[in-house]
Amino acid sequence: MAEIKRMLFVDDDAKRMASLVEMLEMEQWEVTHFTSPTDAVEELEQRSADFYSCAVLDMAMPHEAFGEAETDGGRRTGLAVLERLRKHAPELPVIVFSVMRDPDVQARAKELGIQRWISKPALPSELIEAIREVTK
Repeated sequence: MAEIKRMLFVDDDAKRMASLVEMLEMEQWEVTHFTSPTDAVEELEQRSADFYSCAVLDMAMPHEAFGEAETDGGRRTGLAVLERLRKHAPELPVIVFSVMRDPDVQARAKELGIQRWISKPALPSELIEAIREVTK
Protein backbone atom coordinates (compact mmCIF):
# COMPACT_ATOMS: atom_id res chain seq x y z
CA MET A 1 0.00 0.00 0.00
CA ALA A 2 1.40 3.38 -1.01
CA GLU A 3 1.98 6.01 1.63
CA ILE A 4 -0.58 8.81 1.57
CA LYS A 5 1.05 12.10 0.61
CA ARG A 6 -0.82 14.94 2.31
CA MET A 7 -0.08 18.60 1.79
CA LEU A 8 -1.25 21.74 3.55
CA PHE A 9 -1.37 24.57 0.98
CA VAL A 10 -2.03 28.12 2.19
CA ASP A 11 -2.31 30.98 -0.29
CA ASP A 12 -4.81 33.82 -0.55
CA ASP A 13 -4.75 33.70 -4.37
CA ALA A 14 -7.60 31.22 -4.86
CA LYS A 15 -7.40 31.19 -8.65
CA ARG A 16 -3.68 30.38 -8.79
CA MET A 17 -4.01 27.87 -5.98
CA ALA A 18 -6.86 26.01 -7.72
CA SER A 19 -4.75 25.29 -10.79
CA LEU A 20 -1.75 24.26 -8.68
CA VAL A 21 -3.89 21.99 -6.50
CA GLU A 22 -5.22 20.29 -9.62
CA MET A 23 -1.66 19.65 -10.82
CA LEU A 24 -0.61 18.38 -7.40
CA GLU A 25 -3.55 15.99 -7.27
CA MET A 26 -2.40 14.60 -10.64
CA GLU A 27 0.93 13.97 -8.87
CA GLN A 28 -0.99 11.85 -6.30
CA TRP A 29 -1.02 14.48 -3.54
CA GLU A 30 -3.99 14.81 -1.21
CA VAL A 31 -4.11 18.60 -0.85
CA THR A 32 -5.88 20.50 1.90
CA HIS A 33 -5.92 24.10 0.76
CA PHE A 34 -6.88 27.34 2.42
CA THR A 35 -7.07 30.97 1.37
CA SER A 36 -7.54 31.91 5.03
CA PRO A 37 -4.45 31.77 7.28
CA THR A 38 -6.72 31.49 10.33
CA ASP A 39 -8.56 28.46 8.93
CA ALA A 40 -5.25 26.85 7.96
CA VAL A 41 -3.87 27.16 11.50
CA GLU A 42 -7.08 25.80 12.99
CA GLU A 43 -6.92 22.79 10.64
CA LEU A 44 -3.25 22.17 11.35
CA GLU A 45 -3.70 22.27 15.12
CA GLN A 46 -6.50 19.66 14.91
CA ARG A 47 -4.17 17.14 13.26
CA SER A 48 -1.28 15.08 14.57
CA ALA A 49 2.15 16.57 13.95
CA ASP A 50 2.90 13.96 11.29
CA PHE A 51 -0.46 14.10 9.46
CA TYR A 52 0.89 16.25 6.62
CA SER A 53 3.90 15.30 4.49
CA CYS A 54 4.70 18.93 3.66
CA ALA A 55 3.29 22.46 3.64
CA VAL A 56 3.37 25.20 1.02
CA LEU A 57 2.83 28.71 2.38
CA ASP A 58 2.44 32.15 0.93
CA MET A 59 3.98 34.91 3.06
CA ALA A 60 1.97 37.89 1.78
CA MET A 61 -1.56 37.20 2.95
CA PRO A 62 -4.12 39.62 4.35
CA HIS A 63 -4.45 40.10 8.09
CA GLU A 64 -7.28 38.25 9.76
CA ALA A 65 -7.35 37.14 13.35
CA PHE A 66 -3.65 36.93 14.15
CA GLY A 67 -3.32 40.27 15.95
CA GLU A 68 -1.52 43.37 14.72
CA ALA A 69 1.86 42.37 16.18
CA GLU A 70 1.91 39.33 13.90
CA THR A 71 0.91 41.07 10.70
CA ASP A 72 3.09 44.14 10.05
CA GLY A 73 0.24 45.76 8.14
CA GLY A 74 -0.85 42.42 6.66
CA ARG A 75 2.51 41.53 5.15
CA ARG A 76 3.72 39.06 7.77
CA THR A 77 0.70 36.83 8.20
CA GLY A 78 2.57 34.02 6.46
CA LEU A 79 5.26 34.21 9.12
CA ALA A 80 2.60 33.95 11.82
CA VAL A 81 1.30 30.77 10.16
CA LEU A 82 4.85 29.42 9.88
CA GLU A 83 5.58 30.15 13.55
CA ARG A 84 2.44 28.30 14.66
CA LEU A 85 3.16 25.48 12.24
CA ARG A 86 6.65 25.05 13.72
CA LYS A 87 5.24 24.89 17.27
CA HIS A 88 2.82 22.14 16.25
CA ALA A 89 4.85 20.23 13.65
CA PRO A 90 8.53 21.16 13.98
CA GLU A 91 9.75 18.50 11.52
CA LEU A 92 7.26 19.23 8.71
CA PRO A 93 9.00 20.20 5.45
CA VAL A 94 7.89 23.69 4.41
CA ILE A 95 8.16 25.48 1.09
CA VAL A 96 7.42 29.19 0.86
CA PHE A 97 5.78 30.14 -2.42
CA SER A 98 5.43 33.90 -2.39
CA VAL A 99 5.74 37.15 -4.28
CA MET A 100 7.25 38.74 -1.17
CA ARG A 101 10.93 39.55 -1.48
CA ASP A 102 11.51 41.23 1.90
CA PRO A 103 14.96 40.04 3.05
CA ASP A 104 13.98 40.28 6.74
CA VAL A 105 10.98 38.01 6.18
CA GLN A 106 13.10 35.61 4.14
CA ALA A 107 15.73 35.51 6.90
CA ARG A 108 13.11 34.86 9.60
CA ALA A 109 11.51 32.10 7.50
CA LYS A 110 14.91 30.46 7.12
CA GLU A 111 15.47 30.72 10.89
CA LEU A 112 12.16 28.89 11.29
CA GLY A 113 13.51 26.07 9.15
CA ILE A 114 11.88 26.32 5.74
CA GLN A 115 13.36 24.00 3.16
CA ARG A 116 12.83 26.20 0.08
CA TRP A 117 11.74 29.71 -0.91
CA ILE A 118 10.25 29.94 -4.39
CA SER A 119 9.46 33.43 -5.65
CA LYS A 120 6.28 34.02 -7.62
CA PRO A 121 5.78 34.03 -10.47
CA ALA A 122 7.29 30.60 -10.98
CA LEU A 123 6.54 27.69 -13.21
CA PRO A 124 4.32 25.05 -11.61
CA SER A 125 7.00 22.50 -12.45
CA GLU A 126 9.45 24.40 -10.23
CA LEU A 127 7.11 24.06 -7.26
CA ILE A 128 6.42 20.38 -7.98
CA GLU A 129 10.15 19.65 -8.23
CA ALA A 130 10.79 21.42 -4.91
CA ILE A 131 8.02 19.38 -3.27
CA ARG A 132 9.58 16.17 -4.57
CA GLU A 133 13.00 17.20 -3.23
CA VAL A 134 11.85 18.11 0.28
CA THR A 135 9.67 15.02 0.69
CA LYS A 136 12.18 12.37 -0.43
